[in-house]
Formats: sequence, structure tokens, C-alpha cells
Amino acid sequence: MKSIVTSPTLCPFCGAKLNKATHLEQKRTPRPSDITVCFTCLNPLIFGEDLAPRKMTDEEWFAVCDDEELYNDFKRTISHLKSIKK
Repeated sequence: MKSIVTSPTLCPFCGAKLNKATHLEQKRTPRPSDITVCFTCLNPLIFGEDLAPRKMTDEEWFAVCDDEELYNDFKRTISHLKSIKK
């Protein structure tokens, strides 16, 4: 896993402080338009150009759902995070 510190921001869903980004499987830092998840509420987010996480637009979410590989990666990430939080 590779983590980076990001500018502090709040999750738009639950208000949790977000100030770090970690890629669970690849040894690279997140990039703009990568999908992420709030560790507190497990809602999907997307990195903006400044790497600040934000809510996805409906169009962005539908694109994730339409991409079987991407959607399966998202579901695996949620499952992994749920197991960590137990």
C-alpha cells in the first residue's frame, strides 16, 4: 500500500475528516478521477484535480456501475474496508 497526505477536507456524506489517501492494491498514489471510499461511512467518492475527495456526479456513478471490472474493484474495496473496521 502507498499513502499520501492530502489537503484536509470533510466527507460530503458524513463529515469525517479526510486527509490521507491510500491505494490498497497498487504501489502508486491516487490520481485525479480515481474512485475512493470514505473509511468512516464507506460511501463512494472521487478525487478531484486537487486530490480532494468529492461526491460523484450521477453520470460518474453510472459509468462506474456500467464498467464491470471497475464496479467489482469497488465492491472488493468496500468488503476489505468492512473487514478492517470489525
